[in-house]
Amino acid sequence: QLPTTVLTYLADVLEEKLSVLSVSGMTTTKLNNLTTPCLVSCTDSVALFDDYTEYSVLVTQLGDIIRQEMTLPDGQKYARVYSDSAWGDWGKVTDNLHIEAKIVSGTVYLRHGYLPSDVEIVLLRKKKRSKYRRTGGSNAYTANQGVRTPRLPKTQYVHFKGIVLSQGSPNEWYVPKCLSVYNSNVDGSLVGKELPTLCKSLITSTTWSDSGGTSYPAYKIQGVRKLVSKYGGGCGKGYASIAIQAARTDGTSSKESGGEMVKLKYRISNKVTTTSTTSYTSWYRSFSLD
Repeated sequence: QLPTTVLTYLADVLEEKLSVLSVSGMTTTKLNNLTTPCLVSCTDSVALFDDYTEYSVLVTQLGDIIRQEMTLPDGQKYARVYSDSAWGDWGKVTDNLHIEAKIVSGTVYLRHGYLPSDVEIVLLRKKKRSKYRRTGGSNAYTANQGVRTPRLPKTQYVHFKGIVLSQGSPNEWYVPKCLSVYNSNVDGSLVGKELPTLCKSLITSTTWSDSGGTSYPAYKIQGVRKLVSKYGGGCGKGYASIAIQAARTDGTSSKESGGEMVKLKYRISNKVTTTSTTSYTSWYRSFSLD
């Protein structure tokens, strides 16, 4: 013969003790008061992040740190932390953007998980960063114009030609192809092509001349001073560092921070083939995992 209020209270307490809850009509106040470790599936709730009313909330606690991670129907995740008696701002979770690659008979295959709708797979290349800051342009302060401030040189991965690769089905291997480029007037022919064609411009044909002025065929790797040639003037093989990453882009050649990066080497080397009458050298390009 307990009062209805007591029975309702007991039902709420028992529900909070469950590992998985289903709640209809989650409000902002209830969401803020959700500090007990649990997994809550919300329907017809307060609209969040582009008016989503259905989502799941995972609450975890480690010591005094309480963390809420929200998963939207499109797979995007947001997280916030409870500290100083208040919840922090929601932030996008990017460390779950897993991607991996394998190479079979010279063909590069990709596999990834369920990617959010605002995530793209981009092709990167490694390049040298200038050892001077861009401080002396025409739009700079008068005192800075014509002045170059030195900084430590380093290498970094940049978005290569704004290339965006295709996405496959989650957890299934597929061969990526180019979906779009930053400058379609210059690189429009790359759309629909696979990695061998996309990376071809990183290694170009050139010539090497000896002290006598005789020219020999050679190859130039973008960003590398030494030539690749079997006749001298360089080495007999080389590579360009590239990478593939799932990241968010802003519609230009730049990108925001993304998830895991698959690093590869786009190689060129010579192979000597000997027959009963002669021997000859053939050049071939290949990929390898870094």
